[in-house]
Amino acid sequence: MIQDIRAYQALGVTHFVFDGVPQDLRGRLAMMERFAEDVRPKVLRAPR
Repeated sequence: MIQDIRAYQALGVTHFVFDGVPQDLRGRLAMMERFAEDVRPKVLRAPR
């Protein structure tokens, strides 16, 4: 996922929309928390 996001960053993409998977609220929140903790810190800035 990180490599995919970096590829989009290289193309100029600055925003992403979360898909509604999983359907239940707890699952969505867990997915968003995991993204915020595990992925976002690694892709805050595009690699140079």
